[in-house]
Amino acid sequence: MGRGWCCRVSRMVSGLEHLFGGRQLPGEVAASEHSAASESARGELPLESREHWLVLSYWANVDGMACSHHIDDRLKHLRRLGVEPEVITGTCGPRPRGWAGRWHRVPSVTATGYQFEVRQLTRPMRKPWRRLVRLLLTLPVLPLYSMEKHVARLHSTFGWCISAAAVGVWATRNERHGLIYSTGGEMSAHVAAALVARVRRLPWVAEMQDPIVYQGFGHSHFSPYTVTGLPSASRCHHSGCRAPTECHVS
Repeated sequence: MGRGWCCRVSRMVSGLEHLFGGRQLPGEVAASEHSAASESARGELPLESREHWLVLSYWANVDGMACSHHIDDRLKHLRRLGVEPEVITGTCGPRPRGWAGRWHRVPSVTATGYQFEVRQLTRPMRKPWRRLVRLLLTLPVLPLYSMEKHVARLHSTFGWCISAAAVGVWATRNERHGLIYSTGGEMSAHVAAALVARVRRLPWVAEMQDPIVYQGFGHSHFSPYTVTGLPSASRCHHSGCRAPTECHVS
């Protein structure tokens, strides 16, 4: 069963390789599927006939971010292939139009993640106001941030895997999802997917980007475990589960 899932996913994604030659912007992807009423005109299957996938990626719908572009380009085409994705992502990118109820923007639960997301969300502001807003928003968590950053040496996205896993377990409560698909350059997406797969006993396909230089959670104390211990931690006594080192989408 697990090998069958991997083969099916590989065949479906292989038809999307042409996207890397002419990528669309996230806004174009969102605008092209703004109405569910035009599904039949676009050749898409009805919602009740599609396969449901839970997609986890910290970066999604963020302009100028390569990790986001990989998944942004595929969502619309996965729907055309009969897959209905439900996305769990961070707060750095906005929710596209037409994804209400299927696009979950989840914040981090650590001070390092909170400060990182505040910096990302305040980037469009003018410089003087940006500095002031960042100072006011991050000052209350400065002691905890210093402890996490300098003592535990937590990566900025470490806390996201905790909240994303909780939302993922909640999103799969109705047992309609047939696959968990994690992608991106951030290890937190794969850790969250491993936890959801273990709890729900669902098949899991992980796409590791830049595997040669993959360092997990940077220089934190958890980095060696996430790289070497995640495969064994994700096994859930289900024939469809595969660790990131055993099965991936490319």
